[in-house]
Amino acid sequence: MPQFATVLVAGRAEPLFGLEEAGYSFARGCWQQWPEEQADAVREFLHAWWVQSLTDPDAVVPAHQVFVMCAEASGTLGPWLADWEEQTGNVSDRRLIEAAAEWECALLRESLPWSVGWYGHDEEELRAELVAWLLGHAATRLHESGASADLQHRIRLLGLTGEDRWADPHWPGYR
Repeated sequence: MPQFATVLVAGRAEPLFGLEEAGYSFARGCWQQWPEEQADAVREFLHAWWVQSLTDPDAVVPAHQVFVMCAEASGTLGPWLADWEEQTGNVSDRRLIEAAAEWECALLRESLPWSVGWYGHDEEELRAELVAWLLGHAATRLHESGASADLQHRIRLLGLTGEDRWADPHWPGYR
């Protein structure tokens, strides 16, 4: 674990498709079922790396990639979104803008912005939770942190369905 953590944080992991692959490795190891002391060490590492990616302006790995890795490792978004809500500085706000810009196209196509590779994770449930958070907490924060009007509109469109979404004057035309 210490060697793997060092490689991840330093950005030296070279996954074929994305850091979610490292998350799958954690998930397949069923780390949450390990003895308490060992599971706590993994949990502490994930949270520490996640918060560091949100607050360190020189973080090597983009926060949205760390988020995906942590989500896949744990099978849930809740703790990671809660940590993001607690981190309210300029760096964390910039990371939110970057993540929203990275994710909005896939989310508007009704897809999760990463590939779920572990059978125990429900892709639609994860997508719905992420969209709800972006429409709730993140929308206000994007506005307050100076995200572009276009990005704010694309996030707003996530709350619309069917013809309301496609006919909206701010629809970017993704198909």
